[in-house]
Amino acid sequence: MENSINKALTEEDRVTAVILAIQGHSVDKKQVVVVEGDDDALFYERFLDMSNCDVIVNNSCCGYAAITSTCNAKGYANRYFMIKDSDFDRLLGTAQMDNQILTDYHDRELFLSTLDVDALLGGKYGIAIDVKSIARSIRGLSMTKWYNMANDCKLVFKKKCVVQKVYDGQDDVSVDDCVVKLAEEKKNAGKQIPPKTQFVCFMNSNEGADWRQYTNGHDWLHAIATWLNVRLNKAISYDKDIRPYLESVFSIEDFKATGLYTEIRKREETLGRIFLNIAA
Repeated sequence: MENSINKALTEEDRVTAVILAIQGHSVDKKQVVVVEGDDDALFYERFLDMSNCDVIVNNSCCGYAAITSTCNAKGYANRYFMIKDSDFDRLLGTAQMDNQILTDYHDRELFLSTLDVDALLGGKYGIAIDVKSIARSIRGLSMTKWYNMANDCKLVFKKKCVVQKVYDGQDDVSVDDCVVKLAEEKKNAGKQIPPKTQFVCFMNSNEGADWRQYTNGHDWLHAIATWLNVRLNKAISYDKDIRPYLESVFSIEDFKATGLYTEIRKREETLGRIFLNIAA
């Protein structure tokens, strides 16, 4: 089972935790795999050979740069790698660090979009559903978040269930809805919130962008749950029902089709080690 770094620890503490993990495997030479969250660890451990890997939960991507610079300076470049949600990195062309592998899409949850989610959830709940259309319904929120990052606005979105604050399961989320919620957030007090016309212009100029790159997976799955609950009058949960079900269906063959799998395989070949559980 993975080791978890306390969320309250400093960047230096996070670096130290990874170094100690690497040093703790000086004999068995296990590869230390740093991931962002506990759910990430549970997901990736299914596809990793845990006899050759030790998963460390960093509880965010904070400190990844410091981990890289310090560990590599100590000669540990071959002893670890980090898996990071791509977030907006691919869209913004953010330079990537050594020893870091990005998810194919915005975050780990979006790997599930490669499944036939319409058929899976339609069969499970007995209703015709179009999950790509639902992602489109929250596009206003997703694009507002992308604009915020692209322009370094430093505006704060309530992290938990943010989509539930603006999406009712029926009407599309508008930029107006998002701007109102941003203004209501106490942590945005005193910050300049751009006029909605700028958000709209940005959204229109990025019409052709891949929705899986700019849509937050948590938001998408929350929106699916909300959409289902409105129509079925149920209390379907994103994290207790939908996500676990789809993850249980996501197989090693599905994982093999990802870019993340390919990058880990390259690392295996370079180091002459086995990190993937290909028999999973």
